[in-house]
Amino acid sequence: MLNPQEKINFENFELVEPQYAILEKQRKKLFPTQKAAASAMGIALRQYQRYASGERSLSSASFNIGLRICKTLDIDPFTFL
Repeated sequence: MLNPQEKINFENFELVEPQYAILEKQRKKLFPTQKAAASAMGIALRQYQRYASGERSLSSASFNIGLRICKTLDIDPFTFL
């Protein structure tokens, strides 16, 4: 149990980037627009936008779509486990 008077050492913590931020950061490196990325993935623009905005989690995507997104954006799928 934490003592409220005890100081926490934050050196042992690692900041985790949200899934949607990882997707968009990598997409911007590889594609000029979300539309171009969605087209390369073979999915609808609105579907990609839901993942890129955080409205939907990539872990809720079908296996096929999740892998297509990761492959197109050159992201290791294990990043999202």
